[in-house]
Parts: sequence; structure tokens; C-alpha cells
Amino acid sequence: MLGYSGNRPRSDKHHGKHERSKHKPASSYGADSQAAHFSFLFVVNELVVDYERGSVPPTMDQWNNVLPPETPSGYSFEIVSSVMRYQGGAVTAAQGYGFYRQQAEDGQTRNEGTVWKNCSETAVCATAYKCWSIFSCNPLLPIVISMEDPLVYNSSWHALQFFHPVAGSPLRGISQAAIDDSSMGFGGGLKKFVAGTNPSWIPALVPKTYSNLYTGSYSLRSNGLAGDLPIVIGLMAFSEPRNPDNSTNRVSEIFLGSAAHRGRWRNGKWTHSSAPAGYPKSTDDNPRGFLVSIYYDPDNLVGSTQDTLESFEWRGIIVHES
Repeated sequence: MLGYSGNRPRSDKHHGKHERSKHKPASSYGADSQAAHFSFLFVVNELVVDYERGSVPPTMDQWNNVLPPETPSGYSFEIVSSVMRYQGGAVTAAQGYGFYRQQAEDGQTRNEGTVWKNCSETAVCATAYKCWSIFSCNPLLPIVISMEDPLVYNSSWHALQFFHPVAGSPLRGISQAAIDDSSMGFGGGLKKFVAGTNPSWIPALVPKTYSNLYTGSYSLRSNGLAGDLPIVIGLMAFSEPRNPDNSTNRVSEIFLGSAAHRGRWRNGKWTHSSAPAGYPKSTDDNPRGFLVSIYYDPDNLVGSTQDTLESFEWRGIIVHES
């Protein structure tokens, strides 16, 4: 999609590896997802894989699972979503904001996208916090993640894992969605299963293959879902299948609601109980995925900062149990 020409500030949080964050003590736990002062903007653009035309051979792992393309030439286009705002436990349309991506001068490569608000006298640019991509490959390889915008940069794909906070932590039982390079806290560890048993958001958000099946003294009640925001929001985006004609992005319907239902992420809970309809059905289907971009809210300079976003991800609960 062509758009406004210009340079935007680059965020050191969305390109390359993250440094471990120096988290506050446990007393700061519980960044309230309902707090009216906290907000951020986000877009969820669907990425269309271009393996069918044969210009780029499919990327495969050693078990012959088809992966998302490793190079930008493996994608044909993106289906852009509305710019949305999370604030006070609700998702609303970010009025006046739009997502723009300008094609490079060679006509082939793409520049990074940006979010702008066109005002009467000037244009306001939102600074990126994280721009990650998330794909579902097939039922045998449910979720992979890249810390890059794959339309611009070569991508390295990582399996979805969950950080388990250590015993004695007030975060115990919260499953923190992450990859190896995430900025999670110290202690605990990354696992390929969730931290607690019987969470209300499996299979509605997280595939059953990530269930915690331990019982007895090894079992722990699930206390919610948190972690890297692009991962959690990306998991929500699989709730509905792609429109067959690729005409519109259904993400707005998922987050903002429609005539049939309200937005599904509200009041700190995921309100849709059915398993996602947007995963590939088999290994014969192309991987399906999204570019999830999180931005600081230019209209809320005090409540939308690196500290408040990191607190929401790693010291709070993004999706509470229901």
C-alpha cells in the first residue's frame, strides 16, 4: 500500500535482538489492564504468501513443514487493518490515524510502514514499540514468530514458547508468550507448554498442543496470559479466516466488533470461546500470518511509554481467566 512519503523514528525495540529488561520488584506487579491512563496503538496487517507463482521456492524445515518465506520476495502483498487503540480495557478505532507503507524507488522492495495522524497543521507520527510477525504453519507446527517486518527484512523464525515465572513470584501461573530473544524476567524458563492447567483461553487463543497436562503436585492453576504483545494480539487475529477474495482485513471485526458481536478482547478478557477459524487446515495450505505493530500513543505521552508497555507485558495480565 502506497502512502505518505517520509522518514519515521526507528524504535530500538523492533529490530534485532532485545536486551533483557531490568524489571521492577514484585511490588510493581499487576499493571492494570483497565487503567484509563495506559494506552497504545496497534495495527494487524495480514501478510499474503506468494509461493504459488513459483518465483520463490517454499521454505521448509527438516520435517518438511512449510514455513513462512525467509525473504521479502516471498510475499505478494499485505491486507492493511485499521489503526486501533487499546485503553481502559477496551479496543476502539484510533480516529484520524492511518497505516502507510511506501514502495522503495526501485519499485520492488518496500519501506517500513508507519502510522500517521493527519492534523490540520501538521502530521503526527507514532513511534513503533515492536513490529513482529506471527504465522500459523499447519496443525503440526502451530505458531512461529519473527522479530522483523518480513516485507522489508529477511526473517528468522522462532517457535512459540511460554515463560514460566518462578515459584514464589506473584506472577506464578501466568503464561508469558515469548521466544528465545524476548525480554522476559530472570528465573523460571521457556517451555513449549503453558504455565497453568485448564486455562480459559485454550483453544480459543492458544492451540491445544500447548496445554499443560501435568497433574498432582506438578500442576498449577492457570492465572492468565501475558508476554510479548505482538504475539498475544497476533494469536487473537487468527480468530477469523481470511476473506476469500483478499478484499478486506477481518481484524477490525475481531477487535472492534460488528453487527453480530462486540469486540472480542475487552475488560481484560478474551470473550470468544470457539477455536480459531483462521489456522491453515493442513500441510497442503500455505502458512497464514500477520504483521503486528505496536506503537506508542502520541495522544497519551504520559501513559504510553516503554515502561508502561513492558509492565503490561511482563508484570501484568493481558488476558485474564474467565
